[in-house]
This record gives sequence, C-alpha cells and structure tokens, in this order.
Amino acid sequence: MNYSTVFLEESLVTVSLKPPPVIKYSETLRELARRMSRKRVDHMIVSDEKGRRVLGSINIYELMKIIVIHSAKVLSQKVLDYSKREVPCLRENSKVRDLLEYWKNQGLSEVCVLSRGEAPIASTSPLVFVQQAAKYLKRLVSSNAFKSTQPLIAVNTTVKGVLRRAVERELLCFLVYRKGNILGVVDCFDVLALIADGPEDILSYTCSFIYKRLEPEKLPRGLSETFSPLVLYRGEVCVISVADMVRDLCHELLQRI
Repeated sequence: MNYSTVFLEESLVTVSLKPPPVIKYSETLRELARRMSRKRVDHMIVSDEKGRRVLGSINIYELMKIIVIHSAKVLSQKVLDYSKREVPCLRENSKVRDLLEYWKNQGLSEVCVLSRGEAPIASTSPLVFVQQAAKYLKRLVSSNAFKSTQPLIAVNTTVKGVLRRAVERELLCFLVYRKGNILGVVDCFDVLALIADGPEDILSYTCSFIYKRLEPEKLPRGLSETFSPLVLYRGEVCVISVADMVRDLCHELLQRI
C-alpha cells in the first residue's frame, strides 16, 4: 500500500482527543472560553452532569460569532443554550477514511467518537486532526494551506474585528502589521482568555494592546512533525489555514482511492 492509503486506514481514534474535551451543560460560555483557551482546543462536547451523555457541541468559531453578535455580556449565559444539539458522530472502529468522507460530504465540523454503548470516548475536529496527524501530513499537504496575505490585520483592528475576521476567514491567528511591516501575532485562544476575564469594553481594544512580538527565526520552515499555526514558507511568515488543509486532503486523498 502507498503512503496515503496507509494513512486512510489508520484508526479514527489516532487523530482524535481521547478522552474528549467535555463541558457540562450547566456551565457558562465564560467557562467555555476559559477552557478552550487554557487547553487550546477548538471545540468542546456538551454533556450531562455525569459526562456520560452527549447533549450538544460547540466550536471556537461558533463561540466567537456568538460574542460578535451579542457582545461579551453573553458569556454569562449557559453553554447548552448556544450549542448545537445534533452532534456529528462516528463509531470508535471508524477509520481516517470515514472521517474525511464525512467532512467531504457534510462539511467541516467537530465530530464525536462514540463507543458501542453510546458514551463519548473521543472527539476530533479539523484542528485536532492536523495536530494529531502532523507526522503524516508533512508529506501530503499542498501549499494552498500556507497563507501570507489573508491573515494580515492592521494594528488598529479591534478585538471584535479580530473575532469577525477569524469567523469569516476560518483562521485562528493573525499577523499584525503597520506601514507594511509585520509587528507581531494575535492568537484567538489568547483573545478568548482576554475576553473571558478582561474589562467589559475589551472588544473595543485594538491589536496594539494585545499582539505578541514575532520571532521569525524560531518558526519551523514549513510543516514539521509538531504542528505550528505559524511557519516560514519560501521566506515569508505564513499562517496555516487548517480548514483549507483538511479540505484539500479530503479532495486529494479520497480521489486517489
């Protein structure tokens, strides 16, 4: 078997988080934002009080969109009120092939992995997938995933503007620039932490207050066996579009079967 075929036959659990990131239905969106930021996971499964039954799910883009629409005050609301009730699920004996076929046909989303007894034993998402499968993807990914201009945002962009662009462009970090020079990076997980515990007017703060300085010499040159959202590619600092990476893989790998 060739390299791509071997990868497609890998167990779904190998490209998932086991156990899955879970939050109880009675928790608030503020706690959800804190946990996503602290654990740096892009989704959480919403469960009953005992964590044995799946009640819903919510991903980071949905959470950011909720904040953009309703302001940071919405974070006091319950997670269950804003989560999806129909959670995409696959069985624990599924393969990577099954996951990619699901994403190709149904669109990208978080996916819960169920045991035979219906309990959630793992979960995955486009971000988790590329993190867990980085050693395989290094040989399979096209250059379409490397973005150098799409992630650029001006230094006077507000936090709310960052969230809006993240949702629109399906990116989790941005390069902050001024007068043609890249000053640093803004990471959406860090932004969620600021919103969860920051002042009420945090959405009006600009990137000049929140960006981190960039050290290009410390960035990996292209994909490595440890996933990094920022890379040096052909001499440019690029942000990896996880969504585009996974869409390309769905198309290319499944087409080869």
